[in-house]
Amino acid sequence: MPSLVEARSSNASFRPDYIPVAVFIGGTGGIAAEVAVLLARYTNGGIHVIIAGRNRLDGVKVLESLAKPLAYRDEEANNTLGSDSQQLLREFVFCDASSLRSVRTASENIHKLLRTQGQRINFLVFSAGYGNYFKSFDTMDGLDLQLMMRYYHRFKMAFELMPLLRNARDNEQDAKFLSILGSGIKWPVNPSDFGFKNLGVLGRMFKAFQTGLASAVYMDIMIEEFASRERGISFSHNWPGVVRTAQLDFAFRSYWLFTPFRPLFDLFVQATTVSAEESAEWTLFALLDASAEGKGFYRRWNHGQELNAGDASSPERKSLREKLFMHSVLEMHAEELSITSD
Repeated sequence: MPSLVEARSSNASFRPDYIPVAVFIGGTGGIAAEVAVLLARYTNGGIHVIIAGRNRLDGVKVLESLAKPLAYRDEEANNTLGSDSQQLLREFVFCDASSLRSVRTASENIHKLLRTQGQRINFLVFSAGYGNYFKSFDTMDGLDLQLMMRYYHRFKMAFELMPLLRNARDNEQDAKFLSILGSGIKWPVNPSDFGFKNLGVLGRMFKAFQTGLASAVYMDIMIEEFASRERGISFSHNWPGVVRTAQLDFAFRSYWLFTPFRPLFDLFVQATTVSAEESAEWTLFALLDASAEGKGFYRRWNHGQELNAGDASSPERKSLREKLFMHSVLEMHAEELSITSD
């Protein structure tokens, strides 16, 4: 397990001989936004960044805060950016992760933006999510909202954008996938009802709790299956721990009965959590440290420590992986985007 100082030192040593392309799904705030900031800082601004999410204002603020190369800043300040300049891609793409149509449109728009950058993605990071362990809701597409926000949309976009990760790999560049959610959770999976659509009375009562845990388990299974299919690309699933973000504060403020206990809550949070900036260092370490060699998948906890692969190679696990993969393709109407020659 690396210390924070070790993680920072390792991250700062990242010096690619090309300009990377990083795509963040849900990078409008919190950990993923801080990872984007760190990547731009450690590459001295030499990185293309796309942020996809619902909040354009916050997304643009993050993009505008990213470091830029000194020469680029000088040309920008003097209004001398021209066709010979290295044009940095810093773009926001709208994406409502609860909508199949919006997710597909976002994938297509990301692909269009990257046609001028070798149609490649070096770092694909997912953090958009949602959590409610007490009450379940369905999306407009008839899917469980929690499953859609925490698992399905990540699978769909990863599947659709996979050709761009392959392009990066084939050009001998980094090709890395990272999902920030909850690795290492143990929870039984029902292969005959991955979508939790055929529950009994008791099952429906605790559906929200079940889908919250199952979505994290699905993510562990997903990275294993993708890694077995996509050699040369690394797939990571991280649990960031309890992090001081706006989402954590919102979760507390959602229950007005807790208001009198706010001072105690603040003390507890300061004592038991880490800042988004600190969490981002460990998260970035996990992303950059993941090797495409060997098994190709990594489950990590909050300080970048890798979890045991467990029974990932067993016949039973392989069968479960294949079933979940096919279910996800069909449920998401997932289709890979075509790489064009233009």
